[in-house]
Amino acid sequence: DYKENIYALYANFSKQYDQLSFSIGLRTEITETTISEKTIDEDYENNYTDIFPNALFTYSLNDQNLISLGYTKYIDRPTISELNPFNSFTDERFILVGNPFLQPYYTNYFYLEYYKEFEKVALNSAIFYSNSTDRILNVLENTGNQTSDGFDIFRRIPMNNGSLNHTGIEIEATYNPNNKIRLYALLSPYYSVLSETIDNAYDYENWVLYGNFRFLYRITNTLRTNIDYVYQSNQKTAITELKAFQYVNFNISKDFWEGKSTLSFKINDVFHTRKADFSSLEANTITQRSFIFDTQYLLSFS
Repeated sequence: DYKENIYALYANFSKQYDQLSFSIGLRTEITETTISEKTIDEDYENNYTDIFPNALFTYSLNDQNLISLGYTKYIDRPTISELNPFNSFTDERFILVGNPFLQPYYTNYFYLEYYKEFEKVALNSAIFYSNSTDRILNVLENTGNQTSDGFDIFRRIPMNNGSLNHTGIEIEATYNPNNKIRLYALLSPYYSVLSETIDNAYDYENWVLYGNFRFLYRITNTLRTNIDYVYQSNQKTAITELKAFQYVNFNISKDFWEGKSTLSFKINDVFHTRKADFSSLEANTITQRSFIFDTQYLLSFS
């Protein structure tokens, strides 16, 4: 039996001096968790209090030119499936089990942002860095047992282990050549480093590229359409790899009754290219999986 109560309070203060403005905040969270093991009638309590500061400083060079410096800290708590201590089986060699004694992990996020607005173009660029400690990492343990044909049986269990750093840039641009067309692009390459894992067995370094491109066209004042393209490069860890994937979404909407109602039709993954090819090498076993998502059609009226 697992119970979790979270109590939070926060305060924020902001001020502006001519071209300089700033905002600082502080959030406090009090967490109370209780795990009751009914079979042996034993309780385990895990209570903790955290403080999360945040700050944002913005300097306006002119009306269309801004520089911002920001910082925030946040928390990621373990999910119920990660806490659940009961076994589940993927196959006869690998047992999945949760860890009821998992702790949350914390992330510090810093960014420096520059915003520039031209006549028809808005450009936003940023450099960011994040650091997460005591990440929740799935590790393998040999159970000491074997299958009927002599293969070792392993247990996969989540643990607080390792530090993850992200360092990258983000470039975002919007172009409005006229009142009918809008072009949007987001490009973000970043570098991931996981370190200080158990025996350095899960340490890795990897570059990732994420991109999002959007074309919006206003056919009439009440009829609009847009095409959305998403791309993500390979993601590699010490023992896993997620192949690159890309897909296209399409949306068209129509307003009625002087803008009081809207009818929309959306297709997610128009060309049926959204799939995740996943491979891993654990305990001298090569595992390959493919997750294929069906094209979705959504008709909505508001």
